[in-house]
Amino acid sequence: MVLIVFTIFWHFVTREWKQNIPTTKFLKAQFSYYISGIFKGAPHPTHKTIYNKFNPLQRFIYLGLKLLVIPVMVFTGFIYMFYSYPNNPIQLGGLTNIAYLHTIGAFVLLAFVIAHVYLTTTGDKPFTSIKAMITGWEVIDIDEKEERMKHLSEAVNDSSAGYYRIDKEGKIVDVNIAWLRMYKCQDSHQVIGKHFSVTRDEKNQQDLKKIVDSSAGYYRLDSQGTIIDVNEAWLKLYKYEHREEIIGNHYSITRKPTELDKLNDLFSKVMRGEIVSSRPVSRLCRDGSDGRHIVSANPVYLGNKISGMEGFILDITNLEDN
Repeated sequence: MVLIVFTIFWHFVTREWKQNIPTTKFLKAQFSYYISGIFKGAPHPTHKTIYNKFNPLQRFIYLGLKLLVIPVMVFTGFIYMFYSYPNNPIQLGGLTNIAYLHTIGAFVLLAFVIAHVYLTTTGDKPFTSIKAMITGWEVIDIDEKEERMKHLSEAVNDSSAGYYRIDKEGKIVDVNIAWLRMYKCQDSHQVIGKHFSVTRDEKNQQDLKKIVDSSAGYYRLDSQGTIIDVNEAWLKLYKYEHREEIIGNHYSITRKPTELDKLNDLFSKVMRGEIVSSRPVSRLCRDGSDGRHIVSANPVYLGNKISGMEGFILDITNLEDN
């Protein structure tokens, strides 16, 4: 009981309960892998990440264990301990059915232990998984792109900044919880599929349309502040013709000296794991002219380590001029 209490506490404090949410994706492939594929040297159908530690079969088994088998064993066990027929307030008419239920649960637990011990030997080396259980650490191959996308998704969902996504027709296709709170919506289904104009009065709709119609510039920096990727919209906003003109340069060339401290501060915050959203800034274009845009900035993760910064910019120069 003490272990169960601490396990529940740990699950909710660390939010690791999400690891047990069941999914049918790759479930059949995972089952086939354990039945036959593992003996033929077939590749594992799923890969571990910090956001997805259990394969779909493990999710179902662990969830069933925690919500069904363990509770059944605990409650039937307590009945065994404290039941005293016929002077017991629990009117069961005897312990026969409880005995059957408790025994079935015991055999399920025994089968789980046998299968679990066997599967711990199916790693790269026979004791790799057992070592990971004891130390709490496991070396895994990481898909950098998948890890970044999952981290970005987690960061958006947990952010206090409102996030939204609009398609080419101007329809809202995604919002996060913070956005719903700011617009006082109870459910995302209240706005998903509707045109962005529902979020503005007639006076401000035109300004919003100019922002939506503009192309978002994308950029990515490494941990030293070197520009390693930009898209065509970014080049257009900064008045560069080719990516080669900017790739490999430090981000400082995109700001006037008087604005550089603000950019340094933004970069430092993001490299500590913070997310910056919708901050208005000035930009220094290639021809010496300047402009204004709003910037978003997110940390880029490689495993658990921050390896850089990426985000989007939207031009607001003309809006401010007007």
